[in-house]
Amino acid sequence: AAAAVYKKMTQGKSGVDIYAYETGNRICYYAPISGTDGWSYGVVAPIKEMTSSIYNIIIGMSAVSAVLIAAGVLFAVKLSAVISDPVKACSERLTSLADGDLHSAVPKTKTKDETGRLAEAAGVLVKNMNGLIGDENRLLGAMSEGNFDVTAKTECYKGDFKPLYT
Repeated sequence: AAAAVYKKMTQGKSGVDIYAYETGNRICYYAPISGTDGWSYGVVAPIKEMTSSIYNIIIGMSAVSAVLIAAGVLFAVKLSAVISDPVKACSERLTSLADGDLHSAVPKTKTKDETGRLAEAAGVLVKNMNGLIGDENRLLGAMSEGNFDVTAKTECYKGDFKPLYT
């Protein structure tokens, strides 16, 4: 196989060929030298020598990629929990409010983003509903005992609840 490459060199051709050698495949670049009477040069390198570093780089990059993907997945899971856990807790609290629970604690968050505002709004809603229901119970209790000289005392009568105040 090497003889075929040498023959091309003596014919004045240039190119790149791979050929088998007793210690392994080799790659050879060859070209004629201008201004000479048929001389050529050839650069030969064992393919194993050239590609071993490439394989090491591929293995290293694959390992680093796997670690970065795993880290990205863990980060995404933690980040989604930071977002979804407070939203889920607020949702559960609002569901219990809809079922008539005015006394359970409202979830607390440390964030100032939409999740924090959601928890804060849920807390205000529970507080206002608790105030409204408590005041209505007080008013209706007094009226059931014949006392019609009672007035609402809470600041919770807002929006569509305002007519109940007057």
